[in-house]
Amino acid sequence: MSSQLKLEIDSKSLLGESPCWDGGKKLLDWVDRMGKKLHIYNPANKLNETIGVEQYVTSVVVREGGRLLLTRQNGIYSYDMEKRNFELLVDPEIDLPNNRFNDGKCDPAGRFWVGTMDFGGDRPSGSLYRFDTNLQIK
Repeated sequence: MSSQLKLEIDSKSLLGESPCWDGGKKLLDWVDRMGKKLHIYNPANKLNETIGVEQYVTSVVVREGGRLLLTRQNGIYSYDMEKRNFELLVDPEIDLPNNRFNDGKCDPAGRFWVGTMDFGGDRPSGSLYRFDTNLQIK
């Protein structure tokens, strides 16, 4: 079986990752971690919306009500696609300024699992968190 790869979006990203399909809206959300950008791609019309983020943005998942849930370097945020604004929901590592959030995904119950790590990647200071649907973090 042979397959051919086709470039869909030539975004010139520094580190494109964390793709998440929004089945309701038929959009692909993804991030450029190092470029500090959130991307929302519409494959129907081939348009990719790029939203600048003030910090490293490390993961994105779809949330109910037309919002996205994402991690930036210093916490878990909600992004309202209609109002175009970010809202910090929680920063459990405010006392660890040399840490940043890393990748995250949802489980079948809708809980958002996300890890943290040292900015340089050389100190064992990271943790794994579960962000529940009631917006509580454990």
